[in-house]
Amino acid sequence: MLLGYSSGSFMAHYNHCASKILYRDNYECVYCNSSEDIAIDHIIPISQRFKYGLPSGRMVNNDGNLVASCRLCKQKRACKDICSFFEENPGFKENFFIKARYAADWVLESTGLKDEKHEYLSRIRIGGLEEVIKEGALETILGQN
Repeated sequence: MLLGYSSGSFMAHYNHCASKILYRDNYECVYCNSSEDIAIDHIIPISQRFKYGLPSGRMVNNDGNLVASCRLCKQKRACKDICSFFEENPGFKENFFIKARYAADWVLESTGLKDEKHEYLSRIRIGGLEEVIKEGALETILGQN
């Protein structure tokens, strides 16, 4: 019996969760944006759950630790921790920060990415606002034009 389920009910539960995650992430890889051959990936891999202090398999399989990933990215990542994966694939970190908005704070805190994600998203918001102001669109939006 896995995680308290019989093998049949475990697969039904897994398929339901996988469908929900894929739908939530728009059937696109949160790392490379591909929509080909999409699967589910654990931000904190199951094999590393003890390293991150997660004794329960249920926590590792929590929606906040699951994201959509193409099989190519999933193979590249294998069982590497997320930070090592980003070091090898630097462009994927920005995509992850933007697309994996449902990643749980406890997952990001455990992996050391929480502050970096919030800082990155703040820079994007400020940069986007500066563009809006520079183009004069803010006045139009506010009805002052």
